[in-house]
Amino acid sequence: MENNFAIGACGTFGSPNGFQQITYHYELKFAPTLDLNSNIMRLAPNVELFGVKKHLLSNGDYLICFVLYTYVEELQSSREGAFIGSFIVFKNSVADSNRIYACLQEFHNLITKNPQNILGNRLQVTHIEDIKIAEPDEAKNIERNIKTLDSIPSYIGKQQILLTSQNANKETYGSDISDFFTKAINASEDIGTLYFTVNQELFFYAKKNNLIEVNYLSKFYSSSRSRNYLVQQRETKPFELHNNNPTRNNGTEQIAESNSFLTNNGGNIFNVTIQGNKNLTVRLWEPSWCIGEINILTLIQEHNELVRTYLELIKPQSDINFNSSKVKKNLYNTIENNYMLLIILLLTLAITFFSIGLYEFSVPNPNKADSERLTTKINKTPDKDEHEPNEDEPNLHNQLNPLPNSKLTGTDLQTLNRQIINKMTSREITDLAIKLNPNDIAKPYQSQKDILAQSLIQQNHNCFDGEVFNKEKCPQIENVPVYKK
Repeated sequence: MENNFAIGACGTFGSPNGFQQITYHYELKFAPTLDLNSNIMRLAPNVELFGVKKHLLSNGDYLICFVLYTYVEELQSSREGAFIGSFIVFKNSVADSNRIYACLQEFHNLITKNPQNILGNRLQVTHIEDIKIAEPDEAKNIERNIKTLDSIPSYIGKQQILLTSQNANKETYGSDISDFFTKAINASEDIGTLYFTVNQELFFYAKKNNLIEVNYLSKFYSSSRSRNYLVQQRETKPFELHNNNPTRNNGTEQIAESNSFLTNNGGNIFNVTIQGNKNLTVRLWEPSWCIGEINILTLIQEHNELVRTYLELIKPQSDINFNSSKVKKNLYNTIENNYMLLIILLLTLAITFFSIGLYEFSVPNPNKADSERLTTKINKTPDKDEHEPNEDEPNLHNQLNPLPNSKLTGTDLQTLNRQIINKMTSREITDLAIKLNPNDIAKPYQSQKDILAQSLIQQNHNCFDGEVFNKEKCPQIENVPVYKK
């Protein structure tokens, strides 16, 4: 098969192997984990959970993965939360939702119905590579009908949503799954992972834990349709709007007249009125902090151009005939003009540097802190450990108000570490800790997230590369400050 389509399996296999996933006999791999958080969703026998996970590679390729999870018991344990999964992944392409569902169901049955793999809901193997598989017939149909995507997302967010059907039954089950896949393909770029199940116990278990957003499939259509509309607008070619449908235009970008203005304000959501008085909910671009710098660079370029012009004018003119009064007169005029140009140049320089100074004084530079941190990092002595805490650096742990009087322990600490994944930032870990611990962390430190994030780095300095958590060096975070009353 070509490298824009692949199938694979995943599952939990107990200690010491844990969760594993593999792609079979294809060049295409899906690196992001497909593991399930048992605190959010816990499968039961005869329950199916479908998932769609999206990922952007560093080279710009777009991967979209379709997963089917079912309940199993591990061979050597009876812990809750174990599962087996099968998945299909596409690169910069996708197939018809009905074909994806058929192929996924066939491949999953080939794994789960084989007694060498699973017998009586219990896994018979302890490693993903020992799973016996066979290529599903539907895979060939998908390979023949893969469609290249017209455009790919510019980014993928981290939002997760669990959906369910309000009126699920056997007759509509297949069409519900296909409908879910179609809407997941076209969902907003903010959404990184979507799940779907018709099992209400699983749905309300996740809703009760309040660790994932939940919604109904029918309502998700209306909430995501306007976002899909904006995804099309983010293509690189110019476009114009006619009757609320984006079309290609070889000219400059044109937008239908509106009764209100689109105002860029940090990616917030605004309601704008398009022709026909239809409301669209549009997520605007983040503001560019480079605008002020670009203006300054333009002034400097203009200054350099004036300097080059001035130097060109005052070059020695060896070919002038000084015995000619006419040439002398022209020379005097040239010198006089040069003095005037010099005066203008000096005034321009004064105005330029005054403008730069005024701008730097009045507008905060968001990159200043990054520049200072970079300078500090460069000036460090070579023999000093990059992660060793600096004695001269203020102890941010002591700047928390109220001062922490304990640290996270026991089940609370284990729950936090289970949800921390490799390369999470300290701020993301802080948000997760606040969400999981509303009393001991959220109440006292909700408004001090930045200080708490830096305190986590200082208290667990061996676990972070800069502000990024390295799980290979540090399997879990030990020191999480809390305030207990």
